[in-house]
Amino acid sequence: MIRVDFLVIGKTKEKWIQTGIDKYLKRLKPYANLTLKELPDQAVDKRKDSKILQAVSSRDLLILLDEKGLEFASVEGAKWLEKKAHHCSGKLIFVVGSAYGFTEEEYSRANHTLSLSKMTFTHEMVRVFFLEQLYRMLSIQKGTPYHHV
Repeated sequence: MIRVDFLVIGKTKEKWIQTGIDKYLKRLKPYANLTLKELPDQAVDKRKDSKILQAVSSRDLLILLDEKGLEFASVEGAKWLEKKAHHCSGKLIFVVGSAYGFTEEEYSRANHTLSLSKMTFTHEMVRVFFLEQLYRMLSIQKGTPYHHV
């Protein structure tokens, strides 16, 4: 089973977004050993010790969700994810940043950056969108009927 940490900066304030997060966390249980961790929000220039980097070991694959990242269709993303999970000896760690973005140190440590869209979404909404896409990619890998081709 794939091991995933999903790091988010700041708390989810909108109840409807939290409902979506909870829905996909529940759906992901048969597919992934997934942990959601909320980290405190701080401006990039005020971060002395990155909580993101503290949460990552040298064996982990750090993937930042960032507007400048790679973009995939869901089927392509499922294949990409499968390759990454197969070659990773630690966890896959996906991170949604804050409105302040990531530090240069965080970008330097990242193994990959992924973009969910060319459009801009709130950081809270991205949490639900990513979890849905993770569920979709894993269901594609398992051949379940969630994704209609």
